[in-house]
Amino acid sequence: MIRNEIYKRLPQNKCFEIEVTIFVENGEEIAKKTLNPRLGIIGGISIIGTTGIVRPLSAKSYKETIKICLQSAKKMGYTTCVFSTGRKSEKHIQAVLTELPEQCFIQIADFFSFALNEAAHQSFKQIILSCYFGKLCKWAMGFSYTHAHTKSLDFNFLTYSTIGS
Repeated sequence: MIRNEIYKRLPQNKCFEIEVTIFVENGEEIAKKTLNPRLGIIGGISIIGTTGIVRPLSAKSYKETIKICLQSAKKMGYTTCVFSTGRKSEKHIQAVLTELPEQCFIQIADFFSFALNEAAHQSFKQIILSCYFGKLCKWAMGFSYTHAHTKSLDFNFLTYSTIGS
């Protein structure tokens, strides 16, 4: 793609030797804020869009991101994955599990069931979940997708569930 764009801008019927260097100012620092280090891509930024930071916008793409992160951790030889529902819960669990590398930590948003099934499919030996109480309760209520706008917390369920325990 880059070669084609360069050729379009050169005068026709002449020979050129061209060297192209792609450079992103502060690329190494920007890359640290992406999934690249977790996927084993170290020392630079992927050239995607304008920022290099990909935020999945569809359920399908988010699930694929979870799957790729799990595959990457597995290929690096890790047998533990730590799921969090977002950056806050991830930061909390990273402060506790300091012995685990960043590649083991995967943000799953509201995709509890998908992430757990995929981790089991990939034969992870230990799966740790870090989330806030409300999401955990919705998951315990049987919701495979726990977004606040789609599922309500049933306090009666919580009451009856804890009485019998």
